[in-house]
Amino acid sequence: MRLHRITLRDVRGVSQRTVLLPDSGVVVVEGPNEVGKSTLLEAFDRLLDLKATSRSAKAQALQPIGRDVGPFVEAEFTIGGTRVRLAKQWLRSPRTELEILGERPEQLAGSAAQARLEQLVAHLDTTLWDALRLAQSDDGTLVPLMSSGVLQQALDAAADAHLHDGDGEQVLGMVEDEYLRYFTGRTGRPTGDYRGAIEAYHAASTEVAEAHRRLVEAEDLLERQQQAREAVGRAVEQVAGREGDLRGAQQEADAVAEVVARHEKAADRCDRARSAAESARQAHARRLEQVEGLTRLDEAVVALEQQLADLADRGGSSRSRVTTAQEELSTAEAAVEEAEDLLERARETREVADRRVERARCHRELAGLEQVVTVLDQQLRVVLRERESGPRAPVTETQRREVDRLERDVELLRARHEAASAAVQVEAWADGVSVGALEGSGDGPVGLRAGQVRELAATDDLEVLVPGAARVVVRSPAAAARREELDRACAALARLLEELGCASVDEVATRADATAQAADRLRESERDLTSLLAAQGVPAALQREALATARVPAALQDRLRVCRERAAALAAPAPGPGGDASTGPEGQQADGPATGGREATEEQARRAAATAAEAERAAGRRVRQAREARREAAVAAASARDEAAALTAALDRLHGRLASERTRLEHERQLLERERVEQADGVLLDLARDHAEALAAAQGELRLAEEAVRAADVPSLAARVQTAQAALASARDDLGRTRELLHGLTGQVELAASEGRQELYALAESALDDAERRLAVLDRRARAVRHLRGTLREHRESAHRAYVRPFTDALERLGRQVYGPTFAVTVDEQLSVRARTLDGLTVPFEELSGGAKEQLGILARIAVAHLVDPAHGVPVVIDDALGYSDPRRLEQMGRVFSFARGTSGEDVQVILLTCTPDRYAAIPDAHTVRLAAS
Repeated sequence: MRLHRITLRDVRGVSQRTVLLPDSGVVVVEGPNEVGKSTLLEAFDRLLDLKATSRSAKAQALQPIGRDVGPFVEAEFTIGGTRVRLAKQWLRSPRTELEILGERPEQLAGSAAQARLEQLVAHLDTTLWDALRLAQSDDGTLVPLMSSGVLQQALDAAADAHLHDGDGEQVLGMVEDEYLRYFTGRTGRPTGDYRGAIEAYHAASTEVAEAHRRLVEAEDLLERQQQAREAVGRAVEQVAGREGDLRGAQQEADAVAEVVARHEKAADRCDRARSAAESARQAHARRLEQVEGLTRLDEAVVALEQQLADLADRGGSSRSRVTTAQEELSTAEAAVEEAEDLLERARETREVADRRVERARCHRELAGLEQVVTVLDQQLRVVLRERESGPRAPVTETQRREVDRLERDVELLRARHEAASAAVQVEAWADGVSVGALEGSGDGPVGLRAGQVRELAATDDLEVLVPGAARVVVRSPAAAARREELDRACAALARLLEELGCASVDEVATRADATAQAADRLRESERDLTSLLAAQGVPAALQREALATARVPAALQDRLRVCRERAAALAAPAPGPGGDASTGPEGQQADGPATGGREATEEQARRAAATAAEAERAAGRRVRQAREARREAAVAAASARDEAAALTAALDRLHGRLASERTRLEHERQLLERERVEQADGVLLDLARDHAEALAAAQGELRLAEEAVRAADVPSLAARVQTAQAALASARDDLGRTRELLHGLTGQVELAASEGRQELYALAESALDDAERRLAVLDRRARAVRHLRGTLREHRESAHRAYVRPFTDALERLGRQVYGPTFAVTVDEQLSVRARTLDGLTVPFEELSGGAKEQLGILARIAVAHLVDPAHGVPVVIDDALGYSDPRRLEQMGRVFSFARGTSGEDVQVILLTCTPDRYAAIPDAHTVRLAAS
């Protein structure tokens, strides 16, 4: 396949672009990033593999962002020896157009064009097309190529294997078809009739096992039925025995029932006697408690009366202490007021001294700020002067490098042009002969005298004029493209010089040096200014503002203004407590001039402030002492008042408690007298004795009844009755369960007898024999074809191993032009590079550097292109590679690209996509296509 032309319209970021590609040789498609270089080949892929009606994600990815248009791609290429023009538009008004160019032209559209395209694409070796492309994100690894038919044919010829000629491949195909009748191609598992026979055999085996299981199950049912009949007989006998045991235990229980009734009556009489005796005892105890409580109340009332008398005496002395404490508190408060007045006068004196200190400090700060502003203003004038001293038309280092690059391009193109141009030597045999460029291009004609020889390079069309004899024109059609490229480079250099206003490259260098020196001086002055601003605490944003405006920052000017205002305010006299100017201890004005009419120095002001502060601290200590004395007096007065209040409250509580206890005592005395009238103390005592004697008699009768119950062993007899009842219930449950089990087993036996399980088992064994015989036949055939296929594939793989040598030789020939004569590679049977050997050192491919991997990947792709017939091959596409290669390797790789010829001697089509064309400057005769932003 060869690409001739690709046209894009509204594809991603490309509005309209057509790229023409030469049929063979190296073409460098250059342009800046995101100009759409990789999009060209990706759009061509979509042209081949996407229908115009597709709305898949791949088709959506072609549409430009923010534009509701249909992407359109058109390409002219040769595939399978047929040159075609193919155009498709997706998403909006989808269409497909196919034109066959050649002796039998065709014009197709729609589904017919798509069907014809699929026939043509069948001739494309997709494995080779994918393998000979190196994308931006690839590391150079070459995908396995053993599935490429075109490459296999080329390797067959190179290795003299010829496995793909004659009947060899047909036999392999027939064996493969026969193998696929029995096994799957991917996993080698049985399939088709063979798999069906295996499944039928397993199913028959399962049926035999199931029939045998059901037969054994029927025999087990008969045995379990007989066991169930025997279990029912044993359960009936057990129920009869349990019923006899229960009747005997109940007869013995009826015999001791009278003894138990007498015990219950005795226990009831004992409980009633105990209740009556307890009630009488409690009534007598309550009477005794009432008498004791009345005695205790009498004693408590007497004690409260004594406490009340004691508290009344203590209250008189407490009131006298309260009066004394109040007098001491008044004296302490007067002392505090006097000390606070003294402290206030000392504080006013200190404030006056502090004001003098602040005024001296403010004058010193103002002088420093004025000096800083003066220095900053001088430095700003220096910055302005350096800015104005630069050249009027500056030339940046980037512009200088661009001019140097264009000059190098011109020199390189001119050298290439001259080296590739023929040399013309003219010898004049007579006077009047002239030689020079045709039609005034280049230098003018030069006259030669007889015998003079002149040699010129045919970089332009040359004219040799012999007046009256001959006119010889030496044309160079092959140099036209080189001249055009050289003219474009010269024009680009001239345009850039004109934009910069320079007459020559040397003038550009001179002005660039002057611009750099002026910039260095300006940076130095701006750095000094920034250091001064930073020393004054000016933020970075205000520093940049000062550099931009060449003015002192407003914040620094505001500080100077505020400092001046504060100095003026401190110079004014401070008002005293009454609104007039206050005076110091010596009678002078506090903020006025010092002695002698001169301003007081900062040191004198500090000493005066220290003296005033010491006086203030002494007054403060006196205030604290007076306040401490007042606090102690207040505490003493509060303590005396609290004690008096506590005594008063205690007296009130004692009065209330005494009245309450007296009322309670009177109430309890009246209640006791009423109860004694109803029932005397002796009567209660007699009742308690009588009920105690009756209780003793009832307890004796209860002991006799308990002895009779113990002799009859009533608990043991009751336990025997309960045990017999539980045993009878359990026996009856067992009888029910065994009868139910017998009924169920009888039904299952009758059902199994009706199924004919013995006959079913015999039929299943017969079916298993048939399936086993059929499987044996198919298994012999399957094993035979698998063995034959394995043998043939082993021989074919042995022949494939012979492919490695031609590919390795081609790759090493190319690699030695880059790495030298010690270069060698290790290639596996899938034609993948596994290691590189250089100077006797072998390094695995995965451990090579990114640049080495990339170089090996390019060499491998060109080696494949060397082996494949260009008529059936595909272009080699390298997308923005060799970014990690040094200049020497770039030059060596350029020579490799120049030898991209196939086995037939015809040039391979190599397409290089790059944003850095200097990488491929060493490739001779490379065609360049420049892309600009659309």
